[in-house]
Amino acid sequence: MDGNASMLSSKENNLDGQNNGEGQDRLSYLPASVLHHILSFLPTKYAVGTDNAILDVYCSTTTIDRIIKLLGGICNVEDLDLSNRTIDSLFSREDTLAHVPTFSSLVDLTVTAESGDIDASNLMSLLHKMPCIEYLSFCAPYTFDNYNDIIPQCILSHLKFVELNDFFGSESELRLVKVLLTNGRLLEEITIRSSVELSTDSNKQLEVTKQLLMMTPRASVHCAIDFA
Repeated sequence: MDGNASMLSSKENNLDGQNNGEGQDRLSYLPASVLHHILSFLPTKYAVGTDNAILDVYCSTTTIDRIIKLLGGICNVEDLDLSNRTIDSLFSREDTLAHVPTFSSLVDLTVTAESGDIDASNLMSLLHKMPCIEYLSFCAPYTFDNYNDIIPQCILSHLKFVELNDFFGSESELRLVKVLLTNGRLLEEITIRSSVELSTDSNKQLEVTKQLLMMTPRASVHCAIDFA
C-alpha cells in the first residue's frame, strides 16, 4: 500500500439529509482527503493511494447513489481490492450498474470476503466497468450461477493471470474456470489453490484434475493451469 494511504474504519450513519447541491455530482471532483472524511461516516473500510485502493462497503439501498459517486473518486486506480459485500451492495438495486464509473486504468483486481462466498456472477457483470484488467484474484470461495450475459471485454482481450483460492471443486466453481478458458484469448495461467477440504480428499482432487484437463476448447493455447 502506498505510504500516503490511510485506513478509515467507520460507524453507521444516516446520509439521507437534504442539501442544496442535491442532483449535482460534486463528489467526483473532491480531493482524496475530503473523500476520506466523507467515507468515515459510512459503514466502510477504505484506503486509497496514488495507484491503488481498498474498498469494503456494506450499505442499504438508500445510500447506493452516494457510494457510486464516491467510486468516481477512485476510478483511476491501477490496483483495487474489492470485498464481496461491496459487490453485493452495488447489485442490491437493479439499475445500479449503469451508474457505476468505468475503471479504465484498473489492471489488478483482488476480490476478498470476510464472510460468505463471492458472487462471481455479479462480479462478471461488474467487470464490464473494468475493461483493462490483466490480473484477477479471488481470495475466498465463490459461486458462479445464472450468468447469461455478454462476456466482459477484459476477459476477451486483456486478462492474463487468474488466481482462485480456497477452491472446493464444485460444479459452480468449475463453470467459471471453463468460461475463462473458453473466452480468455490472452490468458497465460490460472492458479487454483485447493480448500482444506479438497486438499485432504485425493479422490476428489483426481476428479477435479480430470475435469480441468478436459475443458476445451481454449481461447489461448498457451494457458497453463496450476492446480494444487
